[in-house]
Amino acid sequence: YTWEHTTLSERQPGDPVNLEFDLIGKYVLRWLEMRERSGGSSSTGVTLEFLRQAGLVEDD
Repeated sequence: YTWEHTTLSERQPGDPVNLEFDLIGKYVLRWLEMRERSGGSSSTGVTLEFLRQAGLVEDD
């Protein structure tokens, strides 16, 4: 479907493309918020506070 209904078929190897990660980011943020509320811990060290300090998450 994507090949036929977008300009993707006109792209050549090495052409710049715009990738949207907003959807994935929203799911990750929601997951971190739910885990934080439930008292879950992170074995990876990635927490909502870590992402805030890195400037990757803004407070509403």
